[in-house]
Amino acid sequence: MSRYIIEIGAGKIFSYEVTGVGEQIRCRLLKPHGDKFHSAKDHWAYWDWFEAETAVDELDACFICPEDERQILKHLRSAAQIFKQAEHSTWLRSELKKFFATYRDEPTQENFTLEVDACRLTFDGGKIFLLAGLSTFALTDDAPPAEKTSPTPKKTKFKVKVYQPPAQSTPPSAVPPETNSESEQNIPQSSAEPVESQEKISAEDLRSYIDKQTNEQCAGVSFKS
Repeated sequence: MSRYIIEIGAGKIFSYEVTGVGEQIRCRLLKPHGDKFHSAKDHWAYWDWFEAETAVDELDACFICPEDERQILKHLRSAAQIFKQAEHSTWLRSELKKFFATYRDEPTQENFTLEVDACRLTFDGGKIFLLAGLSTFALTDDAPPAEKTSPTPKKTKFKVKVYQPPAQSTPPSAVPPETNSESEQNIPQSSAEPVESQEKISAEDLRSYIDKQTNEQCAGVSFKS
């Protein structure tokens, strides 16, 4: 027995034949009259086409519908009572996840929250889809439990000692040497000697010196008394 995903959206009905179970499912889009979807305006016309296309005796379907189009879902399910219903219709979270990510007309990689009791999907982006069957319908959350991650070991902090040579200090017993700079030694001390002790130059010697400096161009050197 084949299973079917029937999605409603924006007044359109997309029909997918499903084979396989869980993550191994494969979906094949049925194309009414060569189109990708069937109009949702005439529910009886849709089921007439569906019966002729699939020739199913027992229908196991998962209806997917945006929350704001629930009236279309209600009418479509009511018109499908012409089919024999599957005794147990069970769909898995992994199947819905693969359908939305791979086979849907507008695929999405968003994660969703599965509310099993309310039969509802809430995507991270805020979009809400209602899920339903014809009568008996069950959802199973077969998502594997989140892997437990071991706590990250704390990194050992090492203290690094940097060697610094001890500062050289003057030993207490050492006496700093006397500073006698050369400049201090060359500073002339104030002479207490009287001026008379210094060498005297005679007028004759001075006149001779001036004559030599002027190449004897001076006629004479006179001194004021």
